[in-house]
Amino acid sequence: MAAMYEYGNMVSIINNPMYEPDILTLERAATIAALEFTKRKAIYEIEKSYYNDFLEILLSADFDNIEEIISRGRIFNLDLDTPMAVVVINNSSADEIEDIKNYMNINGTSSKEDILKAINSFFRQQGAANLIAGIKGNNIVLVMGTDGKEPSEFKETITSLLRYLNNSIRTDTKINIGVGRTNSEIKMISRSYEDAREALKIAQLSDTAHLIFFDNLGFYKILSEKNRSELENYVEELLQPVFDYDRNKKGDLVKTLETYYDTNRNLKMTSKKLYTHYNTVLYRIKKIEELTGISLDHPENALNLEIAVNILKLFRDSSV
Repeated sequence: MAAMYEYGNMVSIINNPMYEPDILTLERAATIAALEFTKRKAIYEIEKSYYNDFLEILLSADFDNIEEIISRGRIFNLDLDTPMAVVVINNSSADEIEDIKNYMNINGTSSKEDILKAINSFFRQQGAANLIAGIKGNNIVLVMGTDGKEPSEFKETITSLLRYLNNSIRTDTKINIGVGRTNSEIKMISRSYEDAREALKIAQLSDTAHLIFFDNLGFYKILSEKNRSELENYVEELLQPVFDYDRNKKGDLVKTLETYYDTNRNLKMTSKKLYTHYNTVLYRIKKIEELTGISLDHPENALNLEIAVNILKLFRDSSV
């Protein structure tokens, strides 16, 4: 044990009784081992500090000499001449107070440290080296090269990372990931970081969409400045009568409205997708207009209703 941290146990397997010199030998060996581990941990902390400092420089774009930054990146095995993207990872179930208490225990580590170790383990297994990862506030941040991968291939890598984290970390962990746009210019890494943070906000709003790519956000970008309760109130104000009708009558008005917008307000396509007669769909649409007091022929009102439907889908849909 060293610096309030238990590194392990020293075991002796013998066939004869142990005498005092044997015990002293083991104690000295344990002390030497503890000092070695302490030295390694000190080196690790220093290296981590260098990583975090360089990461902060990249994310803030607080530099003028690009060639110098590229050169410093090579020290961290980071090739900044390739297109880069920023990934922000958050454990929404983490309790900061409990995290600190756990870290202060002899065998404790913070949940962010655990996730960071799992991330490094994943990319070692993948054979990927062109990245730098560190802890920034409540999040883990990665700046990583896409290494010429197609967008779909890069997205699959991040999707696999999320699966790996969910399987590696304790079961009560709720991992959310936001991914920024890929950029070829080093100065634009800071923009990708902001993108990733915006995408993460949307992931945290959703019940099931735990991985969000900024490129896929579309109109959802405007929701990142709102909190969950504000958005729920917006949906309820417009759709509560429809919810009540479906609950009391066991109807399908909400599903019909979602499909109606999915098919670009095409009644025939809505009817086809729902396997429902055209007149039935028409009746349901008119019922929705009656319950909400909104005419779907009125562009502004129809748009408000469509936004409410999309927010509703966000809260339960993992396809965003």
